[in-house]
Amino acid sequence: MCKQSIIVSARVEFTAIHQIPRRMQGIDIPIELTLPYKYDDWKGVVKNFDRMLTTLEDSHVTINTVHATHGKISDKSIFEWGQQTIRVAEHFGAQTITVHPNCVRKQRGDMQVLARSYLRQLQRHTSVVISVETFTSNDRIFSPEEIIAYKLPMTLDTAHIYEHERIMRIIDNYWGNIHVVHLSARGEEGPHLPIDSFCIQVVRKLVNLKWSGTITLEYLPWHHYRLKSDIEIVKQALIGDVKPNEIPPPCNAYKECQDKWGHDTPEPNTTNGFESLES
Repeated sequence: MCKQSIIVSARVEFTAIHQIPRRMQGIDIPIELTLPYKYDDWKGVVKNFDRMLTTLEDSHVTINTVHATHGKISDKSIFEWGQQTIRVAEHFGAQTITVHPNCVRKQRGDMQVLARSYLRQLQRHTSVVISVETFTSNDRIFSPEEIIAYKLPMTLDTAHIYEHERIMRIIDNYWGNIHVVHLSARGEEGPHLPIDSFCIQVVRKLVNLKWSGTITLEYLPWHHYRLKSDIEIVKQALIGDVKPNEIPPPCNAYKECQDKWGHDTPEPNTTNGFESLES
């Protein structure tokens, strides 16, 4: 990565074709298109593959990266769902595809060999980079450090790694092969909370290293209302420091209001703009 170019995007997902128009409504920012998480849902969607593509086209969104369904990268089924995902990515000019490292309960070493072989075979047939996401649970087929050891393209998820020092160490050691950063915070309620001051430290570190790639804000759906404003904060961090008091605290006002989970939803109208604040 010799020329610095960082694109800031937001995760947008769907589980059925009929959801696409509503999910894409009001989006005028680059997105990471997240395909149905459950593999069975994905198999249902691709029965109408061309309709899916047409519906996405009609939404006029800019798809910068694609997140594949949660298929097993150590199973030969990857050649079916993987090639389908490549077709989506190439159709919309996406730069990267993120895949999950599936869970394995036995023969982990053998499964790693298969996964690496399958990923190499898929990669030979596309210029879209196929990138493995970081998870730290012991049953995942690849740990972050094993992704590094095997020199696999990486999607670094800041909310899936508990230790800040470990995240910074991964960036220091492997920034040249990190293609996507899923940026969000982690708190008492779990991962994928809106960005915090540590997230800004990650952005500044990437800038100082002259990293190129895509930063995707990946939030719980009731925080989607603030994706656009947080993208502007991240863009500010690309050119200079952001003070902690410039980052709003998390707000759960829309948690029980699914009709407010859209990207075009205004900030909650509560006292000082926030309620149910998390530390």
